[in-house]
Amino acid sequence: MVFCMETDGSGRRGAFFSACMGRIYVCVDFTNTDSAKTIPAAISEFGTGFGVDYGLMMTGDALCGSVGIHKADRNTGFLEFVKQEMTEGSYTCHIELDGDGLRLFAANYGGQILSVFELENGGISLRKKKDYILEDCSVHPNGRFAYATCELASQAVVLKYDEPKHDFEIIQYHTTLLDDVENLASALCINPEGRYLYVGNRGEDTIAVFEVNPDTGGLIHKYHVDAGGRWPRELKMDARGNYLFVANQMSDAVSVFDIDSAGRPTLCAAYTGISQPACVALVSEGEK
Repeated sequence: MVFCMETDGSGRRGAFFSACMGRIYVCVDFTNTDSAKTIPAAISEFGTGFGVDYGLMMTGDALCGSVGIHKADRNTGFLEFVKQEMTEGSYTCHIELDGDGLRLFAANYGGQILSVFELENGGISLRKKKDYILEDCSVHPNGRFAYATCELASQAVVLKYDEPKHDFEIIQYHTTLLDDVENLASALCINPEGRYLYVGNRGEDTIAVFEVNPDTGGLIHKYHVDAGGRWPRELKMDARGNYLFVANQMSDAVSVFDIDSAGRPTLCAAYTGISQPACVALVSEGEK
């Protein structure tokens, strides 16, 4: 996990990394990987998913297939458990909030189920809405489309939101690979403008980049780049769309990519010595 904060005006930033076993580390400035010092900060039992809104952390518990809600101290990074909500699947592997912070998507490895919750009472309550047979997910900023991965088939899936029915329908499947290799599709994320979708490939160890059609939500393949390590388990982009963070689980490293105006990622930094990083999330100091 990477949990990043920006202080008002000073440019000083902090980052939190966690491995798949739940240990959290703190570094003072994620813009300077040479000088950043990581220290153990807390131990948490949550698994692999992570989302932030309303000043809370919402986490997926891989062990029991649930969503946990935690209060976070923005100065220390320590977590206070609030409550737990069960999904209909198991091994909850990814958490994603929509752009309005009104719906939470929980992808479950077990059963290939994507559970959708509505947030109530300032995020403290999650009301179960529906389950879909899909995995990792990312929601388009306009709220009309969502994207998921089919891990074993190495495919990206496009879903369109039907507002009258309050439901999603699948409208496209697209391979995430250049060649026919042994691979598992992993996490995906969309840039803040909704123009580009980024998908991780474990095995091929690449990041696939797609251009998004703003009218239909459909995908057009644009680039394939090396992931900067082995087994890219999770991807996350900063709020401005300038940087892509990739947790390379088998390289014990979080790689950072600069994103140009055409959406192409270029490796620019890496945090090493983070044991089996499984999740990435970012939040600005102003998020409440």
